Amino acid sequence: MPFESLGDFIEAADAIGEVQFVDGADLELDVGGLTELTAEKGGPMLVFDKFAGYPAGYRVCANANRTIRRFALAMDLPIDIHPLELLRRLPRQARRRGAVVCEDRQGRADSRQCPARG
Repeated sequence: MPFESLGDFIEAADAIGEVQFVDGADLELDVGGLTELTAEKGGPMLVFDKFAGYPAGYRVCANANRTIRRFALAMDLPIDIHPLELLRRLPRQARRRGAVVCEDRQGRADSRQCPARG
């Protein structure tokens, strides 16, 4: 696993210019709207902190894996990977992490081949 915590992932994403820190936003009025607007524009991960009535450090992270770059970073793949290459490598990366990956008869990842979960 490339990251031990969300904090580690935020630091790594910040190091590649993928994070916008927002201090003092209103928890009720700002977080949802800013998150949606930023997601629609393919913008950065948002890390909200210093909400009124809460001590600093009670943070909200939004849009963590919303872009190919951040998703690749989270999956320990090159951040400049082509989206199709990411899809090709994803099952192998998931297996490395212990995830169950269902496959079709040719050994390709295929969610339609997964048994029903009860």
